[in-house]
Amino acid sequence: MAFTLDRETMNKIPNRPARAKPSKLPLFAIVGLIVTTIALVVFGQRNNMGVVKAPMAIPLDTRDIVFVIDEANVIQINDLQTGAKIASYTDAEGEFVLVAKRALDRMAPASKAAETTPYRLEMWRSGIVSLTDTLSGQRLNLNAFGKDNTAVFSQLLNTNNTTDKPTANAAKTN
Repeated sequence: MAFTLDRETMNKIPNRPARAKPSKLPLFAIVGLIVTTIALVVFGQRNNMGVVKAPMAIPLDTRDIVFVIDEANVIQINDLQTGAKIASYTDAEGEFVLVAKRALDRMAPASKAAETTPYRLEMWRSGIVSLTDTLSGQRLNLNAFGKDNTAVFSQLLNTNNTTDKPTANAAKTN
């Protein structure tokens, strides 16, 4: 027996209203907001409007240095201007010095001669000590590696072209 509805029964069932299509207004509003934001950012950057720039700071102390690593992995640090030996470390003593130099070498273009690259060691007013590759302009904030490691480089700034070796554990002994 088949189930069929006659016309009279069909008329008694209320018609469901057709599903309303969702409004596209929110979608257009979101897309418009994103496009407007991108346009304002590009306009602001091109015209220096709303761009916050840090003023150029002047370092408190600066020294240009060159790293020389011999066959026995002794790291010698020389003053670039005078050529005087500032410090030398064995592989175990100067591990962080070597790590910092290699980090800058990795960031630098492959075409430059890494062995003779001059580096600029700087102490900033805020207490930050940085090591900058003078050829590529890459800067390594040494404070990010802890007080002990920063102290090793800070001592290189404070030595006045002497060959007295700053100790790698200077911050630990104080």
